[in-house]
Amino acid sequence: MRRQLNSYRCVMLLLVALLFAVSAHAQLRYTYRDSLGTYRVIFRPAVRSDDYAVRYNLPLAENTNELRIGFGHGAYITNEWTFDHYWDYEYNQSLESDRFNVYPARWMTLGVEMGNWIKEWFYVGGTVVYTGGFKRVLSVPLRRHERTLSFNNFAIMPQLRFAWVRRNIVQLYSGIGLGVQFAFWDNDNIKEVGYDIAFDVTYIGISVGRKFFGYLDFGPSSRGILSFGFGYRFNNK
Repeated sequence: MRRQLNSYRCVMLLLVALLFAVSAHAQLRYTYRDSLGTYRVIFRPAVRSDDYAVRYNLPLAENTNELRIGFGHGAYITNEWTFDHYWDYEYNQSLESDRFNVYPARWMTLGVEMGNWIKEWFYVGGTVVYTGGFKRVLSVPLRRHERTLSFNNFAIMPQLRFAWVRRNIVQLYSGIGLGVQFAFWDNDNIKEVGYDIAFDVTYIGISVGRKFFGYLDFGPSSRGILSFGFGYRFNNK
C-alpha cells in the first residue's frame, strides 16, 4: 500500500512539473490529498542572478562596471570655452580685415568614460575628452581659401557621481571631476602648446536604461555644459 502511495505521489509531482514547464513564468500552486495527509506544492519561476536590479526595481546593482561614449556642447577647453569667440577675435585682430574673411570656429567634443558603481548610489571612474576646432580663412582679393587654423584639446580627469534618485530604469545623479588638459594650436603655421585644469560639475544628470542606457548631463564641464550619449553596463547583477 505504501509503495502505491509513493508511486501516486511521484506521478502527481511529474504532472505538476509538466504544468510548470508549460507556463514557465507563472506561479503555480497545487494541493492534493491522500490517506496520509494533505500536500501543497508551490512552483515559482527561478530568478536569475543577473536580475537583481529588476527584482528590486533599480537601474543597476552594486559593483556594476559602466562604459560611456558621449558628445558635448559648450566645453571648457584650455583658457576658454568653445562658445566664446576670443579665439576668433584674437586672430581677426592680427589680420587686415579688408583682405581676409575669417569664418567662425567650428567645434566638436567627444568623450569616453569607464568606471564602477562601488555602491548602488556611488560611482568612481575616469574620463578622457577630446575637443577639436577649426576655422577657415579666405582671401578677399583672390576669393579663395587661404588657410585653415586648428585647435586640439585633450582632457583627462577622474569622476565621482552620487545617485539620489533610483527608480526602475531611471537614475538621477550629480557629479564632480578634476584633472588636467592640454591644447595644441596651429595658427598660420605657428604651433603652440598650452595646458590648464580640466573639471566637471554635473548639477543634474539623468540616465535611462539598465544594460544599455542613454544619458544627459547638465553643468559647467570640460565635457560640455550639455553632455549626452549612450553607454553599456557590465556585470549588472
